[in-house]
Amino acid sequence: MRKLLVRLSLFFVLFSIVTAATCQQQNATTIILIRHAEKDTVGGTDPALSAIGSERAARLQATLKEYTPEAFYSTNFKRTRETVLPWAKATGKEIEIYDTKTQDTFADLLKTQAGKTIVVVGHSNTIPPLVNLVAATDEYKNLPDNEYRKIFIVTIKKDGSSKVKVREY
Repeated sequence: MRKLLVRLSLFFVLFSIVTAATCQQQNATTIILIRHAEKDTVGGTDPALSAIGSERAARLQATLKEYTPEAFYSTNFKRTRETVLPWAKATGKEIEIYDTKTQDTFADLLKTQAGKTIVVVGHSNTIPPLVNLVAATDEYKNLPDNEYRKIFIVTIKKDGSSKVKVREY
């Protein structure tokens, strides 16, 4: 009987630890920040994606299949909206527009989305500064004009600490 009580106690302790860890992970906020895919060389100041860019956009969801976003944000340009459109459509979500002129306010909004996964698409000179604002760092610099592969995944834990993982697609 005593062995059974010890085993049950150990089981409940382990169960409590696993449950606490799971709850903490579930309360983490994940912000996926992406520079738009390759743009067409025609179209003035608001070009659409090129054929290569459209192919990259089509791969985005498969590349990040472990994530289920609750919200999608994009700047108000064809190339940014088109980058995330296949994924947003597949999840039945609308793409919300944000203004890069108010990145401080937008970063604050993103940080308040506790426990959610959010995708943000922007530009070579707006995504790295937004990563810095969200993750409270100054590590990330503007991307070169020909760099379209980077994905920044910021995880903000319940205690406010953050971690940035950089991937490519």
